[in-house]
Order: sequence, then C-alpha cells, then structure tokens
Amino acid sequence: SQVDQSYAREKNLTTWDVVTIASMIEREAQVPAERKLVAAVIYNRLEEGMPLGIDATIGYIDPDPSNGLPVSDFEIDSPYNTRLHTGLPPTPIASPGIPSLRAALNPADVPYLFFVAGQDGRHVFSRTYGEHLRAIAQVRSTCAFDLGCCLARVGLDARIANADGARLAERARQQRLAQAGHTF
Repeated sequence: SQVDQSYAREKNLTTWDVVTIASMIEREAQVPAERKLVAAVIYNRLEEGMPLGIDATIGYIDPDPSNGLPVSDFEIDSPYNTRLHTGLPPTPIASPGIPSLRAALNPADVPYLFFVAGQDGRHVFSRTYGEHLRAIAQVRSTCAFDLGCCLARVGLDARIANADGARLAERARQQRLAQAGHTF
C-alpha cells in the first residue's frame, strides 16, 4: 500500500530523512501516544535550526552503554550527537516500526520545542524555554534514580536550552526587524 509522504515533501525531506526521523522516534518515545508529539518536536526544531537534542542519538554512539549516559557522552563530537549538532544524524539509529514511521510522516500539529523524560518514560512537552526549565525541575523533583547523573544531565539540558533560547530570541528579533522593513 502507498504511504502519504506529502508532509515530508513539503519540508523537502527524502525518504531516508523520514526513516532517520522515525528511528529517533522509535528509540525516544516509550509511550505510543507520544510518538507524534516527539515527531512534532523534531520537525519544529529542524524548522528553527535548533539542535534536536535527542538523547537516543547519544545512546547510539555511547562507547560504554553499561554505565548509562554520563555527561561525558553528551560531549562526544559526532554527527550523531544531536545535542551538539543541528540537523539530522547521517543515518537512522534504529529500525523503526510502522507506528514510528507513521508519526514521522504525520506529526502532531503542536508548537512544542522541548521535552524531558520522566522516570516512567513519559515526556513532559514544552513550548518555551521557561516551560522546559519548569519541566526539568518537575522531573528532578521526582528523580528516584541516580540523582548525581540526573542533576548533571539537567545542567547539560539547561546549557543547551540556554543556547537554544538565545538562538530563538535572535531569530525573533530578526523577524521583528524584517517586518519593520530592515534588511540584513
């Protein structure tokens, strides 16, 4: 049967890109109902030129999976590190299932730019950096696993979110200037 790829085509994405997006959804979304929301965050961040910040891509390049994801893993300079590099990783990071492919082809229509995973695998989705910081604090307050790792990762999230926030603020400033007739 045919698959509707019109949304991906509108975004100038190839079938390979869709499979790559679906692979990140496959690894990131633990709750089936969140697949389309994770897809929306990926598309929204791509549109904004923001790093995707998908922890599952860090897991893909993790040199020692037995120790979880320490902060040093988030600093690995690799095209798969979507915390440090914008755009899609060069290849899929997993074999996506049909539900993840469907989510990649038809993401939710929501303005979310951020998410953080709770201990139960459910995500808290946010539109703004401020909302994201509150979500991180919420997750931190219920963090029952390795608290040191949790706090270190939250710190890393905050550093990356600060960079994202600055990028978004500059883009908004440029849009206001363009609307006022200024050229760049």
